[in-house]
Amino acid sequence: GDCTLVSVLDITPAQEGPTNATSIDFQIVFDADVVNFGDEADLIINHRGTTHGSVGISGSGSAYTVTVDGIGGNGAFTVAVNSESDIEDGEGNPLTGSVASPPVRIDNTAPSALLFSEADAVVNSAVTVNVMLTEPAAAFDAGAVTVNNAVVGDFAGSGVQYAFVLTPLADGPFSCIVEADKFTDIAGNANVVSNVLSRMFDGTGPLFYSVTASPTAAMPGQVVEIRFAASEFLAGYPDVTVDGHPAERSLKSAGYIYAYTVPLDAPPGPAEIVISGVDVAGNPGSVTDTIALAIVHDDAAVPLAAWPALAALLAVGASMARRRRR
Repeated sequence: GDCTLVSVLDITPAQEGPTNATSIDFQIVFDADVVNFGDEADLIINHRGTTHGSVGISGSGSAYTVTVDGIGGNGAFTVAVNSESDIEDGEGNPLTGSVASPPVRIDNTAPSALLFSEADAVVNSAVTVNVMLTEPAAAFDAGAVTVNNAVVGDFAGSGVQYAFVLTPLADGPFSCIVEADKFTDIAGNANVVSNVLSRMFDGTGPLFYSVTASPTAAMPGQVVEIRFAASEFLAGYPDVTVDGHPAERSLKSAGYIYAYTVPLDAPPGPAEIVISGVDVAGNPGSVTDTIALAIVHDDAAVPLAAWPALAALLAVGASMARRRRR
């Protein structure tokens, strides 16, 4: 009789993954026509993190299809023919060995995206946003990003790393997010929602107002206290000058109070107070005031607001003196 031993030549899965398919076919080819190959006991299915529910076998002769159903989990599995089964050829020669299929990778985990940026919490320009995916996407582009008060530009990347420029449209908060079901991984799993990346856009410089001086009219050598307010938080203390000379910040208060000593050679007249500073977003702002302070060379310091009346009185006095001379 024929003493040829029977073996399995090839086991090929319909796909090797990664996939989230719950049913996969395997084509099995023997080197001879065989019988008694018809149930799961004739197979060895090795799981690494995966599971299956049932197996179906169809075919005849030397070619069969094995269908593995109810696949779950995350990992991989292989299929081989059990050499200890009662499979044999038409002459009764038993199966002596089997190759194993390539591993089929199963992925049932939904991907996600992490959005992050090195930009400060408050900015005055566009920011670069980096995206890190938990696994490669079948396709990932700017259309996956939902924005608020901003637009997406310069989108680039591949694999699991991407980046884009997020440009705010108006002052105030702006943000972006990758909402659920915006992309899939290679296995076909839809993503879960990402974190929200948000920043505050401030494109407007600070305003300085309520500028006051005490006294309002000062003589050379006199110390003047200058007070004012700012429309927003500043990055440090503003600079203050009076007629080009710096004023010093007073340490007696946390507010904007500065001390200025009038130079001995300061000319009389309205003093020019210039206040300049930068907000926390980096926007500059300044104001020039010529009303709050006047420099006088008279012991009776006259406030600037009284100068027109004083000038009128002097004019009247001069006119009366001329009349007396006549």
